[in-house]
Amino acid sequence: TSMDDLFSGRAFRGGGQELRLEAMPGTQFQRYAATFREPFLFDSRYGLTTSGYYYNRSFAEYNEDRYGGRATIDYRFADSPIWRASFATRLEGVNVKDVPFWASPAITDDAGQSTVLGLRAGLNRDTRDSYLLPTSGSVIDVGVEQVLGDYQFPIGTAEYSGFFTLYQRKDGSGKHVLAARSQVAVAGGNAPVFERFYAGGFRSLRGFTFRGVGPYENNLN
Repeated sequence: TSMDDLFSGRAFRGGGQELRLEAMPGTQFQRYAATFREPFLFDSRYGLTTSGYYYNRSFAEYNEDRYGGRATIDYRFADSPIWRASFATRLEGVNVKDVPFWASPAITDDAGQSTVLGLRAGLNRDTRDSYLLPTSGSVIDVGVEQVLGDYQFPIGTAEYSGFFTLYQRKDGSGKHVLAARSQVAVAGGNAPVFERFYAGGFRSLRGFTFRGVGPYENNLN
């Protein structure tokens, strides 16, 4: 209503929407993504998150190109807003390339272009005091996904993140926060190599190389 609204931060506050744009161009590998979230779709308890992405990644065994989109509809329960149910779908094109000729059939059988369609139902409990910089609370997320397309297999995941303030000044500033995270995931036996879970490396089993925990054939995962 006035310039004072603009400079004081009262203008253009929005309704909690989130927009994330990511661009990482490169000569060998690159990554691009765009994500938009509307937490209260049509002023209801439903939320909508959509995203599109394209990226390359390199593994010891092969290189991968992946592009696609994802849409998620979630519902926040009226009697307990910390609980949220969701349904998500993803449609992706995956290209497994640069596979060495001595690679295991577990890798060569999945080389080339593939289409992945995933349908996931999940349940989430979020008690964090802040979405971006939490200092207390936790997040529990469990879900089951059925993958269709060129491969058919289920995926089950369970994740926990907890945040604990160990120290803060009397005025509430200078907080020291401990974060604890854990994840359990399982994929069906028909899952291709680019959808399997491997442990090792950062945020996994420390002391092992990235994707270093798993079956080996011909010195390759």
